[in-house]
Amino acid sequence: MVIKKIEIEGFHNVEKKAYEFNMLNYLKGPNGSGKSTVLEAIQLALLGYIPGTDKNKSSIFSHARGRALAVTLYLDDEGEEISVSRVFCGTPSNVTSSLDISPKNYDLKGVIGSMELPIFNFNEFLGMTSNKLKDWFLNFLPKSDVTVDWEDELKNSLSESGIMEVQEDFIQENINHVQNLQGVEGIRTANKYFKELLSFKKSELQRVEGTIKSQIYYEDVSGGDEDISECKSEIYALQNLRKIQIERESIEKTNKHIYESLKSFSELEDSLHSDENYSKLVEEKEKLVEEKEKYEKEFEEINRKLIDVTVSWRTLNELSKSGTMCPILSIDCSDLKSRKQKIDKDLKNKLEEKEEIEQKKEYIETNISDIQLKLDDIVSTLSEIESAYQRRDSLKSQIRSVPEISDSRNSEELEKEISELNNKLIKLEANKEYNRLIEKITLDKYHLDQEVQAVKCWEKLTGVNGLQNQTEDGSPFDILSDNMNKYVHKFFNKTVNVYFNLVGKANSFSFGLMRQNKYIPYNLLSSGEKCLYALALMLSLINIGDSRIRLILVDDMFDHLDNKNIENIFKNLQKIKDVQMIFAGVKDIKGKEFTIEIRG
Repeated sequence: MVIKKIEIEGFHNVEKKAYEFNMLNYLKGPNGSGKSTVLEAIQLALLGYIPGTDKNKSSIFSHARGRALAVTLYLDDEGEEISVSRVFCGTPSNVTSSLDISPKNYDLKGVIGSMELPIFNFNEFLGMTSNKLKDWFLNFLPKSDVTVDWEDELKNSLSESGIMEVQEDFIQENINHVQNLQGVEGIRTANKYFKELLSFKKSELQRVEGTIKSQIYYEDVSGGDEDISECKSEIYALQNLRKIQIERESIEKTNKHIYESLKSFSELEDSLHSDENYSKLVEEKEKLVEEKEKYEKEFEEINRKLIDVTVSWRTLNELSKSGTMCPILSIDCSDLKSRKQKIDKDLKNKLEEKEEIEQKKEYIETNISDIQLKLDDIVSTLSEIESAYQRRDSLKSQIRSVPEISDSRNSEELEKEISELNNKLIKLEANKEYNRLIEKITLDKYHLDQEVQAVKCWEKLTGVNGLQNQTEDGSPFDILSDNMNKYVHKFFNKTVNVYFNLVGKANSFSFGLMRQNKYIPYNLLSSGEKCLYALALMLSLINIGDSRIRLILVDDMFDHLDNKNIENIFKNLQKIKDVQMIFAGVKDIKGKEFTIEIRG
């Protein structure tokens, strides 16, 4: 199967371009002109994604220059024309895609097989570490159907490494996790799992170590449960003593205040009844009450007299006013004249009597009023004296007896001691918890240490220097070496052979050429030899793969070679008729028949 043409629209900086291909092709153009875009467009059309990037539609759409990205690839499958068209459009948050293959029933996945068709980047290849190089090779070598007895492998690897105290349930858990992973691809999946598990276990170990470091142990106290119990008893006893002392101090303070208040009553007698001044005032009050009662009786009597005299006076006064005129005959009557004289005389006497009585009444009222004023003063004074005795007696009744204690410490001193004992108790209990936690955490740390060592062992077991390099049908590197030698013999000569150094030690993997029984590592080859070696590798991967598309895509391989080396390489490449090759670079090379100008 051969790629005949690619159409690109809205991809990177390419607005719309189309390129046709032969078996040998060299995309020539300055940096940024779109050479790599052509190679990636071929990958996108065939695979539906660009190897080395995320496969989701949003990530693919990030390569679009507008709202749509389209690639169409035309292939020749033994004379039958096949077209593959992929379109991605929309917005970064809402991408739709479509695939159109003609003829519709064409099995594109079956044609591609398991080969990912990577763009071989020469500079990146040279910069990889030994282990990454080995991993790179294993990724593209044919996957073996080798079966793995994970229980034996995992347990034996621990035994051989002297890791004997890993908990059985942890071992079994990981055996169950990888049990169904078989073949080199399954081993690689297991290796990825153990790498992730190792990272997690290391984080757990760091967390536990951090927890241990964060614990606080108080060096200034020591003791166990008995000391804690004794400390609690001391605190309880001191708290009770402090309670009594606080009550005692409160009573003393209250009593002191009462005694200060009682000083104002120092002139009072022992009791109210023994107070002579009070007794005299009571006697004086009684006399005044008797005197007042006597005047009140006189007042009542004289008031009655005044009423009688007033009535008589008013009657006489009325008679006197009627004169000597007879009310019946309306004539002056001599009898009435003599009578009026008597009435006027009596009226004068009654008036004098009335005025005398009124004066006496006023005198009595004044005496009563004076007596009442004296009584009021005495009653007020007596009330004040009684109140003073009541207040004094009330204060005396509030005086309380002070509890007797033999301890001379006051409440503040006791509070200080209680606080110190509480701090000691807190530290003792913290130390007890510290010891409990440290015992548990140390055990957890020990188990985690063992698990980390176990996972490290299993990561190494499943790594590029372990099970990945073992197959039932011989090492995949032997198969690769045989295939590469066919091209190496063409490019160099038959005395030169490919050699892979597969020592199991980490970072020991290397590859190169054996020339006259002398090993020359790849990094010591000349630039031209490195290119030829890489081409032999790429061609061999095509040969041992299961893809019907015999295609290699290589970027920037020739940019650091001189023209003579490039010319020799292309002479050798022109001899290969069964593999389609598409290279990209910035250098001018001879051979216009396979050069495709990329101008952006």
